Amino acid sequence: MEAHVDAGDEVLIPDPGFVSYDALTKLTGGEPVPVPLREDLTIDPREIEAAITEDTAAFVVNSPGNPTGAVSTESDVREFARIADEHDVLCVSDEVYEYTVFDGEHRSPAEFAESDNVVVVNSASKLFAMTGWRLGWVYGATERIERMLRVHQYAQACASAPAQYAAEAALRGDREIVDEMTASFQRRRDLLLDGFDDIGLECPTPQGAFYAMPRVPEGFVDECLDRGVIVVPGEAFGEGGRGFARLSYATDEASLREALDVMAEAYDAVT
Repeated sequence: MEAHVDAGDEVLIPDPGFVSYDALTKLTGGEPVPVPLREDLTIDPREIEAAITEDTAAFVVNSPGNPTGAVSTESDVREFARIADEHDVLCVSDEVYEYTVFDGEHRSPAEFAESDNVVVVNSASKLFAMTGWRLGWVYGATERIERMLRVHQYAQACASAPAQYAAEAALRGDREIVDEMTASFQRRRDLLLDGFDDIGLECPTPQGAFYAMPRVPEGFVDECLDRGVIVVPGEAFGEGGRGFARLSYATDEASLREALDVMAEAYDAVT
């Protein structure tokens, strides 16, 4: 963002979307422009294109998504690439949950763009359970990477050597381990969705990542928190998240079952 957004520029961000998109845009002096999602919480290319103005410097897409768990279709991803090409705006594609896909498949705008207007952000944190190592990477056209390096060298010295060796081993390693992790997340997702059905909560089916975003009645989040189950109010991720709650199911199945029992109590308390 620092390398590509000037003060006063607009950056289109999904709403609801990961909280850093808004904050990082503001740090550059830019103006975040929330773009509403579809009913199934996927990013709509038509909404992105309709929001572009002469001040738009970039738009952010995120698939699989946080906080939604939504996965963009290939046709939508092709549209993101077309929009970046035709409107000459930067598409920042956040792909940190690349391998955690249950339904459909992960595709990147970088596959389809004909210009240098796509930059991909990725991370070892989610793919390889290396959250504490704080190691990620970005790829794009050489000119764009060089611009980022000029900012990066004053913002952060380097990634630690142990983290780099660990990521190399993970990237060169057996994908079977990652596939096993994905399968375990899918089991937990299905357990959670079945529990939501029993409670009476409506939830767009998460197709990837490890988050679910059910629609919840007013007061539900507070009742859960009071009972020791941590859920995040949807409006923390943008105005479009109002009326939702974000849950992570990156925990063991026994804890999820216990949490579902508590959520049932919370739901009964407010309905």
